[in-house]
Amino acid sequence: MKPSNQPTIPSSPSPTLILGTAMWGWTTPRAACFELLDDFYRHGFREVDGATNYPINKRPEDFRKAENILLEWIKAHEIKDLKVMMKVGSINNMRTPENNLSKSFLLMLLDEYRNLFGSNLDTFMIHWDNRAAEAEIRESLEALARARELGVRAGLSGIKHPEAYAQLNKEFGFNFRIQFKHNILQSDYPRYKPFHGKAGFITYGINAGGIKLDPKEYGRGSS
Repeated sequence: MKPSNQPTIPSSPSPTLILGTAMWGWTTPRAACFELLDDFYRHGFREVDGATNYPINKRPEDFRKAENILLEWIKAHEIKDLKVMMKVGSINNMRTPENNLSKSFLLMLLDEYRNLFGSNLDTFMIHWDNRAAEAEIRESLEALARARELGVRAGLSGIKHPEAYAQLNKEFGFNFRIQFKHNILQSDYPRYKPFHGKAGFITYGINAGGIKLDPKEYGRGSS
């Protein structure tokens, strides 16, 4: 059963909220995740951001834990209308740059996530790409082209060489959704200059590390 008292989903093209899952199964326990989803859905919001390597807590046993919490909630409520964006490529949650962005691996993940999320899968994002070689990037974009054929939007996040993607995109013509960090302390927006005015941008980290209600929860390195 879906969460009750659902208002009409906002139809305005103005910016909306996207529910992040980076801390799910780590500092945000399963029960709290379900409460967040219930409230988020009840208020008419549908976009949820995920990644294969969430939570990135250096605990191998928690690899893909965040997405499994989300899937459990979706199945429990028989949800069909979320707009989930999945960032893919990372092969562990150890905070390392290790990834696999080959065409074959991305196509395998695309099939897997389409089977897992069904109609809820909205965006398929390349994640943490440090490559500059256009031949390698082209293969990744060929996988995104297949996603587009299947009605799934293409996205980018954590791209070291946006200019290489922009050059190749003259051929592919993607209307990318691009995630980047943006706050008063730092911003990756200038780095994505080749895509300014040509992509949909999604910012994260806008509160520069978060606000904690209990001062004791702040560490020496907290922003």
